Amino acid sequence: MDSVTRPLAFQSAAEQAVLLRTRQASSRELLDVYLDRIERLNASVNAVVTLDVDTARRRAQAADDATAHGVSWGPLHGIPITIKDALAVAGIRSTGGALELRGYVPTRSAPVVARLRNAGANVPKWSLDYVTTNEVFGTTGNPWQPHHVPGGSSGGAAAAISAGFSSLEIGTDLGGSIRLPAHFCGVYGFKPTFGAVSQRGYVDRVGEAHHDIDANHFGPIARSVGDLVTAYEIIAFHPGLGAEPRSSLADYRIGAWLDDDACPVDAPVLDRLQRAADATTDAGARMNSSRPAASLRDARALVGPVIAHGLRGPVAYASPERIALRDAWAAWFEHHDVMLWPVSPTTAPRHDPRPITERRITINGVEVAGTETIGWTGPINVLGLPSVVIPVGRAGDGLPVGMQVIAAWGNDRLALDVASRIDTVLTERGLGGYAIPPGFNSQ
Repeated sequence: MDSVTRPLAFQSAAEQAVLLRTRQASSRELLDVYLDRIERLNASVNAVVTLDVDTARRRAQAADDATAHGVSWGPLHGIPITIKDALAVAGIRSTGGALELRGYVPTRSAPVVARLRNAGANVPKWSLDYVTTNEVFGTTGNPWQPHHVPGGSSGGAAAAISAGFSSLEIGTDLGGSIRLPAHFCGVYGFKPTFGAVSQRGYVDRVGEAHHDIDANHFGPIARSVGDLVTAYEIIAFHPGLGAEPRSSLADYRIGAWLDDDACPVDAPVLDRLQRAADATTDAGARMNSSRPAASLRDARALVGPVIAHGLRGPVAYASPERIALRDAWAAWFEHHDVMLWPVSPTTAPRHDPRPITERRITINGVEVAGTETIGWTGPINVLGLPSVVIPVGRAGDGLPVGMQVIAAWGNDRLALDVASRIDTVLTERGLGGYAIPPGFNSQ
């Protein structure tokens, strides 16, 4: 089913914006479609936890009135979006999933939320783990198979986009929390360069963060790369910086590092990644298998210390090992534009209520620690590099597979451009693109 024939709820935000602007649909109609779907279908996945319906409807009516008078609020005029519960939204319960904050209602919104609203978005509204469960709201399921995880900690965000409950989402990513859910739920996610988007208003404690946390990133989750671009241009401080996009895929120099003994990738997942890389080569891209002069094992060893240090205060973690890692990748990017990487070694694991340190997953028939799930995402947080996740089909178990497209520090636009071009190739060849999960395809 291509985007033209998809029901309204599953069209991209850009496609919906055209319908609203040309008055083929109204913001009220689109909002009601999502509210109806949430009422009928949310119980099966528990992705949406807080709604401010009255405010959303007033905002939708105001958007429609503005359209009728030829006034546009911006690129997301009248588009309903949802916000991860870890971001402060003025006047709406924002808990971060913590019992201590179950009744917390911020008086002002995080800057990223304010920027989205100023661009016309309508926010009815809706973290350290690769699953999404907490004592306030319970467990979120994966729309593709509810007994499997949607990823974390932006699992509800990705599940909502995948299930057709929202047009666009904003999540956070400290070790993979945008990219893992995008991979597990079959949608698109973008972790911008560290510092490109303000982290103020991050609800990770009693009160809100007033400084950027080392290795943490705010970014969009969507059903198309185009929507990631639109959201990024709204929420980023300086979205126009970085290398200029090229004229064609053939103009890019692309590396592919799809497997490693330090974190083996399950064969069915690797197969989808290799097909995506082969299709990219067939489309004319200059591909090679060279790697930075830094091991994945050494990069992974830095993930825990960097995150732990960042959660303690505003000073970034500094060590000779981290500097050497960043220098090695910077040197590699002098001769390459992007690196293709796995997101996770497996598809979405089944729910496991045990603590993260006690969980197990199976890779190529071998049981390993559940923490291997973030083996390919955490290092990119340590590096602070921009990374786009695009869907590259589904494995033999029917669950989605995603692939990271990683660029050099500050080259966010370039990463998005390459990801868009590869995504177009894969979608045209039936090897990728967003698909509606079974059981959620009703309007």
